[in-house]
Amino acid sequence: MAYSQPTDVRQTRDRAAVTTMLWREQTAKRFDGDLDSSQSSVGSDALKALTVEYKTHNIIVRRVQTGLLLVLVGPAVQHSMTTFKISAEGMDDPTYPDMSTAEGLAPENISDGPEGENEGKTSNFTALHLQRLKADKLVEYIGSRLGDYVMPDDTQRLATFP
Repeated sequence: MAYSQPTDVRQTRDRAAVTTMLWREQTAKRFDGDLDSSQSSVGSDALKALTVEYKTHNIIVRRVQTGLLLVLVGPAVQHSMTTFKISAEGMDDPTYPDMSTAEGLAPENISDGPEGENEGKTSNFTALHLQRLKADKLVEYIGSRLGDYVMPDDTQRLATFP
């Protein structure tokens, strides 16, 4: 676990545990039932991403490779929800949030032109879009740095763990 500012480690561990359970639950749903330990390495490829939107923060989980997940936690801006929303994304599913709703206004395309130049223009580009772009870029970078390295399969060791 790594974080960019002082944080409550207990809260971070709790989020990691909940996120792991949600990933496993959403993977099991893709297989119409619970996964046993012999299926876990297969099932881990069923999802590409998982987004959990809370009132105060967003959690974006991206699969880097089988057995390796990248989890990013960022602030939620202007959320009106009272509970939370889970969006699971398979390998062939459309990206969530839908990047086409951002109207092409990625952060690098938004100009800092003369004052008032962008006034009146609306964008559906949200904090969640930016967080997802960052997650995607990080997964791409980590994947390129890992090269041919493959995470060891711990399913046998976990299956015998008391």
